[in-house]
Amino acid sequence: MSDTSSPYSPNASNDSTEPLATENPASDEHVPLCTAEFHANNLAFRAHLLATSPLFAELAALRDEGWKSAAADAYFAVKRARAMQYKNKAQGKIQFGMYKRIIENLHRDLGIFDLRSSSRSSSPTTYASSVASSDVSFGFTNLTLRPDIQDSEEPIKILDLCCAPGGFISVATGHLPTAQIHGITLPVRLGGFHVLKTRLPKASAAILQADLTMFAGEFGFTADDIPPEHPDAKLFDFQRPFEGHEYDLVHYDGQVLVTHKRGEHREKYEATRLMNSQLIMALQRLKPGGTLVAVMHKAESWNTVLLLKALSEISEEVRTWKPTTAFGIHSNFFIVAKGVDRVCEKAQRALERWRSLWWQATAGQSPFKDDVGGSEETFREVMEMEDRIRKWGEEAWKVQIDALKKAEFIRAAREAGGTAAQ
Repeated sequence: MSDTSSPYSPNASNDSTEPLATENPASDEHVPLCTAEFHANNLAFRAHLLATSPLFAELAALRDEGWKSAAADAYFAVKRARAMQYKNKAQGKIQFGMYKRIIENLHRDLGIFDLRSSSRSSSPTTYASSVASSDVSFGFTNLTLRPDIQDSEEPIKILDLCCAPGGFISVATGHLPTAQIHGITLPVRLGGFHVLKTRLPKASAAILQADLTMFAGEFGFTADDIPPEHPDAKLFDFQRPFEGHEYDLVHYDGQVLVTHKRGEHREKYEATRLMNSQLIMALQRLKPGGTLVAVMHKAESWNTVLLLKALSEISEEVRTWKPTTAFGIHSNFFIVAKGVDRVCEKAQRALERWRSLWWQATAGQSPFKDDVGGSEETFREVMEMEDRIRKWGEEAWKVQIDALKKAEFIRAAREAGGTAAQ
């Protein structure tokens, strides 16, 4: 008999839903397990956007239209089936090529690889990989780790989190052929994707295969902090990957994978665990003045709003961008923050919040205690900058609106509605 009172039990009460890698753009808003105060802020800001942004109101109507469509259900069932077969080489190559095109267009519009020299000054370091793991793989041709590179050469350094199948790395090295590349990706044996081979003739690279969400040491916890009864007690890793390295550019785009092999106790918490793992690792490894490129979902979501607010307070520039050629009907979009001051007080407060949320999700605590997300003061601060947040959101919403209008399942729903009316 399972103990339903345990937060680790798969039958434990939990109101959260985990977003799939093939997210339905018309689905109800995903929010993590949260307090009533957090949820109230989320609903209040959404209502404000509906009243003040015609673009968001139009998008909300389209999402609702698609949500009621049987054709949409069929469309996303096919997408989920494809996601389950993603380890197939042909599928991997398609995703690899598609993401390369997306990143090329992102660089064309926002110049993410135009890294300034101000973000590349740091204390002398020898650039040798410090990774000690049997799961280190070199999924590229013509690669060597170059321990002889010294700071006098000032190599540009890039960290790619959840990097498979490698599209971002491929484009980055095309623009920055002498850059040093490090990446982390979920092992194939756990349901992760293969990193496809590419040619990097002058770059040095190391790809660490690991479950990013299990680096408890990186997130500020020790073995003594882990309850012995935790189902994953023996799986936590207290090493800090690529410790001592600082990166000019950090990119993350990880989503919870339907192929990921993990315990049932993690299912409803995994989206929160993964998102905060990426945020912590990214900010802690970024050079002062560096660039962060992140993929987020639903610009109107309170969690995303809080991230936009936090980044705007510690960065010289924050912009949003959504590709028009792929993922148009989905809610995902890019946030690009340049000139990030990761050592300032506000950055440290953001890290504290993300660490707390990671731990609460990992420990199965609910609802999440989030004094920032649930406070009236935070809501007032967001409203003081709501015009900027609305404009950031509209950069993504207008692209999604255009894509949804052209979607077959929307047209099918409208045709069915017209037939019924007749």
